[in-house]
Amino acid sequence: MSTNDSQTDAAEVLPRRVPWRAVGVFLIVSFGLAWAVMLPIWLGPRTIDTPFFYPLAVVMMYTPTIGAVAAMLLFRRPPRGHRTRFLGITPLRPVKSSILMSGVAILGSLVVIICGALLASALGFLVIDPVHFSGLREQMMATVGERAGEPAAAAIAQVPAVALVISQVRNALLGSVVNGVVTVGEEVGWRGWLLPTLLPLGTWRALLLTGALWGLWHAPIILLGYNFGLTNVWGVLMMVAAAMVLGTVIGWLRLRTASLWPSVFAHATFNAAAVLVPSTLVAAGHSVDPVSATGVAWPTWIVLAVLVVFLIITGQFSRRKLPTVRLAPSTTNSAEPSAV
Repeated sequence: MSTNDSQTDAAEVLPRRVPWRAVGVFLIVSFGLAWAVMLPIWLGPRTIDTPFFYPLAVVMMYTPTIGAVAAMLLFRRPPRGHRTRFLGITPLRPVKSSILMSGVAILGSLVVIICGALLASALGFLVIDPVHFSGLREQMMATVGERAGEPAAAAIAQVPAVALVISQVRNALLGSVVNGVVTVGEEVGWRGWLLPTLLPLGTWRALLLTGALWGLWHAPIILLGYNFGLTNVWGVLMMVAAAMVLGTVIGWLRLRTASLWPSVFAHATFNAAAVLVPSTLVAAGHSVDPVSATGVAWPTWIVLAVLVVFLIITGQFSRRKLPTVRLAPSTTNSAEPSAV
């Protein structure tokens, strides 16, 4: 075996025990900085309806990366030289496979969100018009009317429904790519560093615990009304539930491909299309309920749960299907005091 092969294998091998002190540092930094970033809004307007909210939310998305860097520097977990591979950032080869799986992540996420909206409609929580897309046309006419006047708004009424839908699909796909620039800040921390670090607990425990912590980390913005319009503990609990089921699927992508990038783009697609898709389908005169009709609402949890069951039945969570799930020999940890 060559030196490069040995380094590659070492980069993929995981510790037999969870380095809890490193995990603690990661969580303290990630959660602490998240609250610190959003503190100006908490000390001021306490609402997402402020021009400062979204810029600060973008900054907050990079706090898990800072937490991961702090844990790696303090505890050398993983050791220098293996970190980008451990995080799933490299290698990008084979390029075709990386692009293919990222594309599958984007399109698959869109399908899940669409199915969630259709399920919400079937259950009576979303009134849709999938033929004329009257709600979308109504929204666009209102927006264009405010910006360009009534004649421009009237012109929207003559645009074919197919053209309107194509524009929304384009926006969703573009948003999935553009949002990847910021979702990578979260994914480096949660699926890049924490998930493989927790794998000694077992694949399912690692996936569910990572998802729960990911959801709880959102508390500074959820309690302001983000995502569900709820400013109490129920909003946080809904986010934790959503993150656990979505995190299981995104985490599976991370483990299945041994790459971070499909997870980044799946996450980015949910950020871009969670509201865009139901807003495209909704009928004129009706609204989208954030608790029961968006891409992070409970009908979509059901769709994701069905997908997880399908993955289980088809054996996609077996160890032979998850190249990231590898444990070091017991002798490895004897020389690594930071693992306790």
